[in-house]
Amino acid sequence: MTKEELREDRVVTAASQAVDYARSHSRTVIAIAAALVVGIVATALIVNGRARAHREAGAAMFQAENLYFSGSFEQAATQLQAIADRYGSTVSGKRARLLAANAHLNSGNPGAAEQLFRKAAGEYASDPIAAAAVRRGLGGALAGQEKWAEAGAAFEEAATSEGNALAADDWLQAGRAYQRAGNREKSVQAFRTILEQHSSSAAAQEARVRLEEARAS
Repeated sequence: MTKEELREDRVVTAASQAVDYARSHSRTVIAIAAALVVGIVATALIVNGRARAHREAGAAMFQAENLYFSGSFEQAATQLQAIADRYGSTVSGKRARLLAANAHLNSGNPGAAEQLFRKAAGEYASDPIAAAAVRRGLGGALAGQEKWAEAGAAFEEAATSEGNALAADDWLQAGRAYQRAGNREKSVQAFRTILEQHSSSAAAQEARVRLEEARAS
């Protein structure tokens, strides 16, 4: 047998073995093929579904943000909450949740705001600037319910967030909340931090006065 004939014989043998395998394992082959098709179709549906969700959420956000920035906080809160509930996993859905929390806070509903800020805290944990904003909002929601100790802790977390340009203001809010909670040690620490680390800030003057008050109490 020549090399060419040997090569052809091997090809024929391999092809024959493949056919025999397919025949003897036809159910397995069909199942695998079906699974591949289902996987491809499912992936396409997921991608298309996500793209559609992003478009729908974006359009809904445009209307809700107009209400929010025009000061119609109650209406904005309702629409933003609906967007967050429906499209919560999208970028627009997460932004809607944060704006809804602020809208509830501005419309005098700190309890609803607290719940949304707490949920948003986990979503923005990897972004220190956004995390500071969320903690600041949570502090405001807790203060609105006179949960002064918790509010102080939330403002303090915001103040210590990396890169927070509003750290002095957050320390001031933390000190005020701790004062209202009757925690003299924490309030003194907050006001002192402003004077030591943010002495040129607008918050420093009030911090100096409040520090004297806290020491005298």
